[in-house]
Amino acid sequence: MPLFAVTLVGATPLITQQPLEQVRQASYAYIPMAAIDTSSDAVGIAESSLYFMTPAELDTALDTMQSMGVTQLRMFVPWRAVEPAEGTSDWTSVDRVVNAAAERDLAVLAVVTSTPTWASDVTTSAYGAPRDPADYGTFMGQLAQRYGAGTGDPETARISAYEVWNEPQNAVFWAPKPDPAAYTELLKSAYTAIKAVDPSGTVVGGVVTAGLTWGDVNISPVEYVQRMYAAGAAGYFDALSYHPYNYNTTLSAGKSSPVSAYSQLQQMQALMAQNGDGAKQVWTSEYGVPTTGAYTEAQQAAYIKDFMNTWSTTAGTGPMFMYSLVDQETGTTDREDNFGLYHDDWTPKPAAEVVRDWIESHGGALPPVAEPPAPPVVTPTVPTPEPPASTSLSAAAQQANANLQAAATNFNNALKAAAAKWAASMKNSATTTTTATVAAPDTAAARTAVPDSTETTPDSTETERSAPAESSTAKDDSRPVTKTPTPERRAERSSDADTTKRQAARDARKQQAQANSGAGEGRRGSR
Repeated sequence: MPLFAVTLVGATPLITQQPLEQVRQASYAYIPMAAIDTSSDAVGIAESSLYFMTPAELDTALDTMQSMGVTQLRMFVPWRAVEPAEGTSDWTSVDRVVNAAAERDLAVLAVVTSTPTWASDVTTSAYGAPRDPADYGTFMGQLAQRYGAGTGDPETARISAYEVWNEPQNAVFWAPKPDPAAYTELLKSAYTAIKAVDPSGTVVGGVVTAGLTWGDVNISPVEYVQRMYAAGAAGYFDALSYHPYNYNTTLSAGKSSPVSAYSQLQQMQALMAQNGDGAKQVWTSEYGVPTTGAYTEAQQAAYIKDFMNTWSTTAGTGPMFMYSLVDQETGTTDREDNFGLYHDDWTPKPAAEVVRDWIESHGGALPPVAEPPAPPVVTPTVPTPEPPASTSLSAAAQQANANLQAAATNFNNALKAAAAKWAASMKNSATTTTTATVAAPDTAAARTAVPDSTETTPDSTETERSAPAESSTAKDDSRPVTKTPTPERRAERSSDADTTKRQAARDARKQQAQANSGAGEGRRGSR
């Protein structure tokens, strides 16, 4: 380990001094489980790439979450990858993520999705409907036994909440077509298995996203939940989760519309009350805005701030998770690559500071900024006697170390001053841009997640966000690209060597994701 290590603290990188012998040795044996904060103003991060990250990337991601004041995360557990053959499970990658989260006292909501080939009759998708709900239930029971309070030793528990599947109302994530009754059987099986070994675990069901019913492709969240109750879902979930995506209008603007992400939330809450679940919360386990095409970074920041303000003050809501932490590949035309609060080189977008400031203003405790230790005072005119070799460094080594520490301190002070100036400019920029009027996208492209009108056309944003690749490519090509970086911008962000390393890492992640989750699915697996 080098003498100096770069650590992200909010949007300001600091140089912290570390003695050579102080290598962090993580011990997970006695770290108590952090429970999900179910308050409506609790903010977490939904990051589906954690499972596929290298150890170094994972440390950077989780440390960055902590620096923002985030205390909980939503992670993707791919059933398909963990249990590729029936009865044979490899928990190595899941262990790595949940243990790293526990070390940082981050509470975990685990969303379990994707179907092993042996467990589904669907061969064309990683998200084929499970053939037997009992197979999924067995896996969920094993997950709860391994990481929940059912471990037999509460101090080794890692996961406190479990989410059953992801967006099953869409054919992309429940192939060949959505089936609320079949999903309800899956929910019942998972709930029963989890509660048998972890009675205190929170089971989150539904996991629906804003949108309209469109044939066999998509079912609106309201209709889907209604059909879940008709199939007997009451009593088999502790909270309902909802993804109120809408890229072209804020959540609060939907209050005045009969057909919007907000109105659909209210309708689902009414259904819950009618079925005896009025006291249960609705969680947002995903919300975000991409920064590609017509969607700007200023718009992302403004929409996220509006969302947090609106959701946290709406009755009956629970915690919210921002999707996602970091871009998969900044500047591409693929929306799914650009939902991050940070660019792929870990430079923050304005939304990162918005989330950090919002958490702090709502009682979140930000970690203290580590100050480097003061360097020893060196007096060259007074010779320093050399201590015994067994107890100290030689005088020459002490002098070299002192000079190096002094240089590091000077560099750190200069970097902090530059970072403070940069942060001030970012605040000024955010204050100006978040209030700016965002130009409406081309209406011919029909990109809204939920139309704020009573029109009966299908939910084009939802179907585009979830539609098969052959239909989405043409749509993306019709939009202007405002975020594609030039070679000069890439050069400003990092050296050619760093860029090559990041690209290699991205390619490796995508290859691993394709191997684990099915060709062409990758990071979108938890979406």
